[in-house]
Amino acid sequence: MVCHFSIERIKIFIIMDKETIRCYREFIELYPNFAFLNNDMGRTNHEKGNYDRAIECYKNAIKIKPDFPAAYNNMGRTYHAKGNYNEAIECYKKAIELLPDAGWNYRCYYNMGRVYHAKGNYDEAIECYKKAIELMPDFTEAYDNCIKVYKMIGNDEGARMMKEKKEIAEKEIENNNSEPENNLPF
Repeated sequence: MVCHFSIERIKIFIIMDKETIRCYREFIELYPNFAFLNNDMGRTNHEKGNYDRAIECYKNAIKIKPDFPAAYNNMGRTYHAKGNYNEAIECYKKAIELLPDAGWNYRCYYNMGRVYHAKGNYDEAIECYKKAIELMPDFTEAYDNCIKVYKMIGNDEGARMMKEKKEIAEKEIENNNSEPENNLPF
């Protein structure tokens, strides 16, 4: 049996069951050079907790398309989940290097900030969160994490200032009657 997919269906990210993973595998057998499908299957495996398989899928995507920043970002998320922090940071840096001006790089900086935070490298975490905020001023999760780190290191003034900036951003979102953008390619 061959599974039939439209490109739109492949791009929609949902938590997959075993049957869907089987269909992905069939599709990859039919179209082995489809990097985006390998990336999506990696995300599916990541969400299922199959981290080694996810990394294998991302590496396959990168082998097919070496300039695929989304695969590097997603692989960074998986390395982070495994506790392989240095590998995660390298993946995020590579994603940013491939598309330094991409609108979604705020997510790479945010993810890298989370890794530095987990490693206890608080100054680096703050810098990454600030960069994420600079690129996406209404990205409230980055404000929240930055505030947490400031509080952890006892910098109440930094936390207060970041909280004020977050409140301004939230008012702008409310005034625009819109949600923060989430136009991610991954």
